[in-house]
Amino acid sequence: MTRREKKEGSAWEKTGKQEVVMSHHAGSLATRVFGMMVALAVTLVAQVLAETPRFDVEILPVLETPQGILPNVVGVEMNDSGQVAGWALDSLLGSAAFRFTSGSEMLNLDPHGILNSTGHYLDPSGQVFGLASIDEPFLYTDAAGYDFIRDRPVDFFALELSDRGELIGITRETRPFIYSTAAGWLDLSDVNPLFQENPTFAKLINNDGDIVFTMNRPPGTQESSVLLNGRRLVDLGDFGFPMNVPDAIDRVGRIVGLAEKSLSPDASVSSRDGRQSRAYYFSPKLGVVDIHPKRFKDSYAGWIQSRGKTAGGSMARRRHDQFDTIFTYHPSSGMEIRATRREFKRFVRRRGAKLDHISITDMNDRLEFVGPVWSTDDDRDENPFATFLSRPEGGLHSLQDIVDAMGVEAVVEAVMDINNKGQILIGVALPDGRSSAAILTPSVDG
Repeated sequence: MTRREKKEGSAWEKTGKQEVVMSHHAGSLATRVFGMMVALAVTLVAQVLAETPRFDVEILPVLETPQGILPNVVGVEMNDSGQVAGWALDSLLGSAAFRFTSGSEMLNLDPHGILNSTGHYLDPSGQVFGLASIDEPFLYTDAAGYDFIRDRPVDFFALELSDRGELIGITRETRPFIYSTAAGWLDLSDVNPLFQENPTFAKLINNDGDIVFTMNRPPGTQESSVLLNGRRLVDLGDFGFPMNVPDAIDRVGRIVGLAEKSLSPDASVSSRDGRQSRAYYFSPKLGVVDIHPKRFKDSYAGWIQSRGKTAGGSMARRRHDQFDTIFTYHPSSGMEIRATRREFKRFVRRRGAKLDHISITDMNDRLEFVGPVWSTDDDRDENPFATFLSRPEGGLHSLQDIVDAMGVEAVVEAVMDINNKGQILIGVALPDGRSSAAILTPSVDG
């Protein structure tokens, strides 16, 4: 072929053979594009794996009982020793409370051996609060065995078990109480005469015995106060809102929560500035401080660590646990934005979905957060789209990616807890059809 023929042949579209040339170039282009997409996908996967922190994965075993094996495990709470309380169940046999210690066997805490118990709270020493039936609560310790709280005057609803093993809550007669095996039962309604006239909860307690109360007063108001050192009762304010909702207390009596328009989204009461809720911070030295970020319409503070730093967020919905942005606050350092809606949108988009909202399940002293992420396609009665870990050094990590990176076949369906050692308690679905709990423990090289 001459040089002229080659030149003319390079413009075959002029001779009616355009389709052949275009098809050839299209095929080459498609091949190159496909190759680039594969390379990009491999790069992204490699990047995700490289960024994923390393955790050891320990799936809780089945619970063996005299009546049979309970294959499904529900982990509810984990302490800093890596112990887990909850219950195991079988749809035909029933359920049994348990305590699991990492690297050990499950301890069966079904008091009467009839498979009708559940475990709910766990303190640092390993004491468990559970229910042997709807109306038979118990505390369990290795030293004393079962305490069935038989000296209680009435039925009650427990809200928290302190690190010192003190149980608090509200009785059927709507009175606040405190109970421990050592000290017995104490009605707290005499702390304030109004507690005897209005439904009052003992809601929060710290290791020094400071107790936070919430009192419901008609019409549609909730007042909150804290009893410091067993002597001084301090009101937590309202910021012009009818509802005060405290949610966490630290070891020295610092408290965080929110003041809000109403627990009912249809209520007609409004605040002075038109907002429906705002975060607050209380300390015995500073009193109550409004920490609502100006850029947010609604805000909520729900966690506080031992050095007094709190975490909260702007609320994407009219619910306390539905956020789209996370912030931290301390009186000395002020407000810091920890994770933005844009970051969560990118986190969800990388997994092929669109962000709806997020929640925080727990925070530890290292300011690590865990929680679920919901997409716009999720049924809110079902499992979340994903679960995440946020660390102070930055970045959002998928708990499913963490499990996958260790080669464990399990689908992460929920996250319940993170302790001060960075261990994470999750709920998983296993290939054999069982549901269980698992402990993620940071690897030494992670």
